[in-house]
Amino acid sequence: MSSILKVDQLQDSGGNNIITSDGSGNVTSVGFNNAGGLVLLNSASSTTNIAQLDIDSTYINSTYDSYYLTLNMLPATDDVNARCQFFQNGTIINGGGDYTYRDFVSGGSSYVGGKNESIDEIKLANNSNNGNATGETATFKIWFLNTNSTSIKTSIIFDTIFLNNNSAFRTEKGFGGLNDHTKTINGFRVYWSSGDISEYDYKLYGVK
Repeated sequence: MSSILKVDQLQDSGGNNIITSDGSGNVTSVGFNNAGGLVLLNSASSTTNIAQLDIDSTYINSTYDSYYLTLNMLPATDDVNARCQFFQNGTIINGGGDYTYRDFVSGGSSYVGGKNESIDEIKLANNSNNGNATGETATFKIWFLNTNSTSIKTSIIFDTIFLNNNSAFRTEKGFGGLNDHTKTINGFRVYWSSGDISEYDYKLYGVK
């Protein structure tokens, strides 16, 4: 003997809908939001020129210790590369030697690395400059780690994909972070080495 449970709606203990059906076998909503450990905190896009993209303590705070950012960004000026800095208590950290970074670029037949262990910014693309023509938008995937720790350095791991100022395909991988492990952060800034950001779109996730 078999039994069949027939329902059109499944709720959790708080009365929130998890799965809803229209009664004809069609699922109209599934409430497994933020499954898999990533919680979408914010998404935004613009085609209006801005000097830099700031994501502040509205989203970067004590709720999560790690974050994941996907970002598409096009410069207004040709032949530039991307940079990143952190906020501490709402103020940009740029004392001159606060950051370390290392990166590796590949494209064509060349493989070039770069590094600096005492610099005022993290270079997300350093060895090949980005173009600003239509279709030359750069794509970034960045992990921000240990943002609230005073014993482990706040750091990032990044992947960058772009077309350079000669419309050649390039990719850079790297990491960077603060030299002072006692500093915590509550925001970050992404910008180009010169000129404005002409358009962007991003999604920011907290890591559970």
